[in-house]
Amino acid sequence: MEVFATEGKNFIDFLEIEYDEAHTVSEELMVKIAAKYDIATLHFVKIGDDWCEEDGEDRYLDESAIGGCDEIWVGIYEDDEIKLASFFHAIGYTLSNNVFDTVYERHQEAWRIGFEVALVEGIEFSDNAKVWAKGKLDTFIGWEENEIGPNWRDNLRDR
Repeated sequence: MEVFATEGKNFIDFLEIEYDEAHTVSEELMVKIAAKYDIATLHFVKIGDDWCEEDGEDRYLDESAIGGCDEIWVGIYEDDEIKLASFFHAIGYTLSNNVFDTVYERHQEAWRIGFEVALVEGIEFSDNAKVWAKGKLDTFIGWEENEIGPNWRDNLRDR
């Protein structure tokens, strides 16, 4: 993969031509990028739509989701850069085919791959977006112990 130079450019410089009239990240941009990475279906969740009705609006506030390795639901965000960072995290999640012992490791890999793909696409995220991503990642520290129990490692199978 070739990484495009981003020196001297910021997030907005790359996306100005891809903004719609409401000054939000263009869904068209995400559709183009998703297609390059074999994402068959890309859903853009909106407040009050069927996805919110089915799963609850809170499920999609500052959260995106994946289905298998070729479907992404882009959640509801107030910050366009965070929305795009989350989209790339979902891309990273679909591209990772490694097996991990912890949910934290799985998400860490998804963020790493997602941010690498963003660089390939000419997008480099601000420190604010990176801090936000790290905060999201940190929510998975100790997930197994909290959700499964203190002996969760006893349940790991040979891989």
